[in-house]
Amino acid sequence: MTTDYATGSLEQVFDRMELGLLLVGGNRTVCRINAAGRRILAAGEEVVASDLLEVLPEARALFADPAKGSSVELWVTRPEGSKRKVLFDVGDPDRDGSRMVFFRDVTAEWLRRERQGRAEQLAVAEKMASRFCHTARNSLAAVYAGMQTLERSGSVVPDDAFVIGLVLDELRALRGILDEFRDAARAGSNELSGIDLSGLLGRSIAAVDESARARRVSLELAAGPANLCLKGDEAALGRMLRNLLRNAVESCDAGGRVLLGWDVRLAEHAPTDAPTPRRRMTIIFGEDHGKGFPKDLAEVEVLKPFLKRDTGETGLGLAVVQEIVEAHGGTISFSALPAGGTRFEILLPEE
Repeated sequence: MTTDYATGSLEQVFDRMELGLLLVGGNRTVCRINAAGRRILAAGEEVVASDLLEVLPEARALFADPAKGSSVELWVTRPEGSKRKVLFDVGDPDRDGSRMVFFRDVTAEWLRRERQGRAEQLAVAEKMASRFCHTARNSLAAVYAGMQTLERSGSVVPDDAFVIGLVLDELRALRGILDEFRDAARAGSNELSGIDLSGLLGRSIAAVDESARARRVSLELAAGPANLCLKGDEAALGRMLRNLLRNAVESCDAGGRVLLGWDVRLAEHAPTDAPTPRRRMTIIFGEDHGKGFPKDLAEVEVLKPFLKRDTGETGLGLAVVQEIVEAHGGTISFSALPAGGTRFEILLPEE
């Protein structure tokens, strides 16, 4: 009876802990999981007696060294598909090989660190942009205008016309890089006004139409509810959409297609981390049939400054997008399309 009482008291202690607790057998079978652990992993009692790697495939990294414990941060995918950053502290194995694993959800802390780091990097970009962009854009504009005049003169032989076309493509790419630095410097502005969503998206498509046509990529607007207005910083939201469209166009091969549209969504159908209790959310979405993000790149990583979809390239576009979305109280997410390419969704609160 004393043993039963002690066991019951220990169970109560475990279930009152704020830390998640797993007791894992030598064969990696889940022997016990406390209430906090079930909440963090969104798991039920049925995980007990299951193989830990079936319940949590990411856990393989926890047992890299079978002789001693470890402390590891992992992205964990929960059954409903959401991802959480979890810090695991794995104890040393007992004689029978069993281990105690304590863990906690550090997603909020990780996001705060990421936002702070992103803000610091964008601040550096702002200083660079203010010193560099004005002069560089003026010089680039003069060279670009001269090359266009030469291309349209009608006196250029075919071989030279081909070279001029290549030079114009490179000048457009340089202009896009300068635009990214300029937009980084302006990401924090917040002049709010009523915005016609149809007009905003249409103007954004028109702004990148020339570069899309140069790559032979089509741009399409998927009309949503008529007369839908949004309160926000129109200039900043325009920069956000241009960045997303440029990124989508650059990911497509010749003959590719980029779609941009809008809709509304009831707040109760929005993700659980949507930043508002308002009844309706405005959704801006886009799809491309491009290369997509590298499969080994977590969604949260793509929003870091100086990272682009093609590995090895640097850029600020998506980091600027994230800053603008957050300044409007919204969220952004990316997902892979079944046939290839990427879809983005931006949820913004309606007033």
